[in-house]
Amino acid sequence: MARYINREGKRGTSWLVQFDLGKKEDGSRNQIMRAFPTKKEAQAFYEETMSLYRKGIVVKAEKMSMAIYLREWIRTHVEPNTSAKTEEGYLSIINRHLIPRLGHIQLHDLTPAHIKSYMAEQLSTGLSARSVGNHFRLLRKALEDAVKTEVLYRNPAANLSPPRVVQKEMEIYTPDELDTLLANLEGTQLYAITYMAVHTAMRRGELLALCWDDIDFDGRVVRVMRGHTVVTKAIAERKKQKSTKTMRYRVVDLDSDVLQMLIEHRRKQDELRRTIAYQDTTGLVFTTFREGKMLCASELTRKLTETQKKAGLKHIRFHDFRHTMLSILIGSGVSYNTAAELAGHSRPSTTANMYGHVLPGQKREAVEKLADSIRSGRK
Repeated sequence: MARYINREGKRGTSWLVQFDLGKKEDGSRNQIMRAFPTKKEAQAFYEETMSLYRKGIVVKAEKMSMAIYLREWIRTHVEPNTSAKTEEGYLSIINRHLIPRLGHIQLHDLTPAHIKSYMAEQLSTGLSARSVGNHFRLLRKALEDAVKTEVLYRNPAANLSPPRVVQKEMEIYTPDELDTLLANLEGTQLYAITYMAVHTAMRRGELLALCWDDIDFDGRVVRVMRGHTVVTKAIAERKKQKSTKTMRYRVVDLDSDVLQMLIEHRRKQDELRRTIAYQDTTGLVFTTFREGKMLCASELTRKLTETQKKAGLKHIRFHDFRHTMLSILIGSGVSYNTAAELAGHSRPSTTANMYGHVLPGQKREAVEKLADSIRSGRK
């Protein structure tokens, strides 16, 4: 039924494993042939495949390229089970990275060596270890699903690990730096959304999608019900059709300063609404001053960077305002449970892992407090 042989070729010596599976319906021979660079790899494949055969598991000889399989996996596994943002991200990784480099390989011919080589190549192009790790996890999941559906009998990524990610220190602002930034943003269309971000720890997408109906001024809370995600029209329409009526949301309390800012912001928006150019019909809280359109995420980033540079502040991302706010809260003694609720984390351990650092100066304060306690105990 099977054999493995040594063969010489133009590219050197390789080891060929050949399985004879009888004949196809048209009378032609039904074979699987796999080539390996070393005898050890060929032997391992041979023994594993023979073990499956003895257990009655059929080894399929049908050919399917990685490109065909990954596109089919998106249709059968990703589209029905993920959000629009996740599907868009998977498609980007598959179409821009995996298919151009692995798409020509037959699914049954993919080896751990192929995957390790892929990761090394991607790292050499300048992609971060975190990004390459995301590619690896997507590929491993796709291959795992192939095994579950019996399209593949072994996952070549199962025993591999993604590149090690070196954790960078989180970039945040001190309270004084926040005051400087807000002072420089006052009077611009970025002021209100940035003010809200640093006081509520809401994500950029949540703020861009926030509507006036989501804010309860009497109850002093905001219901975070949705996030803004940029995806293709086709994906957006399909996800909209499949969405359910059940909607989860979290409630964020608002302090008096934020409430006052929102009241003033709404008054200015009402004034703008009387102008001819202002065409807002969305009910969004944060819009452009002239047309009343949704703020563009990329434009928000660009103008924020310009303001930081002008104010002489270090550059941090808009998302880092969330890190800043939660870090300040935790540094001032707020519990991880409370911070997790504000952040929308399902587990306080997530918050502890992400924000378990202290603000500059607090380590020294902690050491001094420890020394004071020890000195008091000696008396």
